[in-house]
Amino acid sequence: MKNLVMDQLAAMSVQYSKFSFDYFINSMEECGIKNVELWAGVPHYWRENYLSSSDAIKKIREYRRRLEDKGMKVIMYTPETLVYPFNPAAKNINTRNRTIDLFKMAVEDALEFGTNQVFCNSGSGLYDEEREYAWERMVDTFQQVTSYAKKMGVDLNIEQLQRYESNLVCTAHDIRRVIKEVDASNMYCCLDVVAMAEAGESIDGFYEIIGKESIQHVHFSDRNHEIPGDRDLPLKEYLEYLDELNYSGYISLEVNDIIYLEKPHEAFYKSTRKMNELLEK
Repeated sequence: MKNLVMDQLAAMSVQYSKFSFDYFINSMEECGIKNVELWAGVPHYWRENYLSSSDAIKKIREYRRRLEDKGMKVIMYTPETLVYPFNPAAKNINTRNRTIDLFKMAVEDALEFGTNQVFCNSGSGLYDEEREYAWERMVDTFQQVTSYAKKMGVDLNIEQLQRYESNLVCTAHDIRRVIKEVDASNMYCCLDVVAMAEAGESIDGFYEIIGKESIQHVHFSDRNHEIPGDRDLPLKEYLEYLDELNYSGYISLEVNDIIYLEKPHEAFYKSTRKMNELLEK
């Protein structure tokens, strides 16, 4: 590669949800990963575990210090909003308000962790109602969240989901539409190569639809979010395309298939070795 380098590699912590935070950071150290996409959920850091914002800040600063002691930094903050009881498109107003509140807290927490990047997804509408009703609720949610985030100097990054996860944002065209309708200068796209491929899309077509200026983060793995090289996605071609575009953002390993839940370190160690091979100049 002419432009992409290993320093752009990051890793998501969600795959370590069955392990302690200490285990996760020690694993990242052994893998040589310095950039962390921090999944905010139990048993690691979960905002609602703390009775006050000051208690939450104390825990964040402790975790941030432990990361920095190992030469690591948080480059993306990812609140858990994909599963019950959160949903940006929820029909129940209390569920949606709870989700909006969580996103606002995520904006505050991200800054405490040292990043101005927050990850988000569309949630899903009820499958027995008109999709557009849920779409309108989702857009309203993100208009509220981006408005708050903009005041705080924080960007939101939305990715498409797969069909089994949602009936809303599942294609590049959907991403373009939600960014246009939310109409916020601080809302961007995360390119997830697995979801992109499952939607039958190519990386050049994805960029053509979304636009280079709107894509500032990448989720990277092989099909089914497996270890790079273990399945059949053209990962080398994806990286070569990003390299030609002189992509300067982070490439975050999302190796989170359920088959790795018991041995995430082995999966990430193998993944980083494969990424080093793929990124060789």
